[in-house]
Amino acid sequence: MIGHVGDGVAKLIERALTVDGLPPDPERVEQGLAVFREHYANHCLDNTVLYPGVLQTLAHFHRLPMMIATNKPRAFTRQILSALHVDGAFEKVVAGDDAPKRKPEPEHLLACLDGSGIPPAEAAMVGDHANDIIAARACGAVAVGAVYGMRPAGEIKAAGPDITIETFSQLKDCFPSRDTL
Repeated sequence: MIGHVGDGVAKLIERALTVDGLPPDPERVEQGLAVFREHYANHCLDNTVLYPGVLQTLAHFHRLPMMIATNKPRAFTRQILSALHVDGAFEKVVAGDDAPKRKPEPEHLLACLDGSGIPPAEAAMVGDHANDIIAARACGAVAVGAVYGMRPAGEIKAAGPDITIETFSQLKDCFPSRDTL
């Protein structure tokens, strides 16, 4: 079932409802989405935790503008960031329902950078899915592949990240903070 994760909820529901290789009826997918959204709204934090070293790494980069580009809907994104007490660490959050196109399209990352004055070539995208790496490459940002997430490490590496990290804390070794510049 983990192979269903990573391309958005609609794709997850579609994959889960596919039988014998035949795509499900679109109405059934919509019904599945409604059930999922209701359930997820009540349970999205049941097993959600920060990876080890995230708080220390965010603190290390606190003087740099950090943003989130997620395919997750805004309502769930806000709920999760707030409950994990990291919502204040990010200058901007672009959720799945905020951008005209989601990752792997570059528009999602470009929407994050819009108005920041940061050119894509000076940005780094840290992601745990091939779509993150593809989006980073398409917009001209440094692609950092996190191989500790929900997708197999080989899948992330095959997407061709510029940098691969095995723990979130390794970001401190890859990029300087403003304190060290």
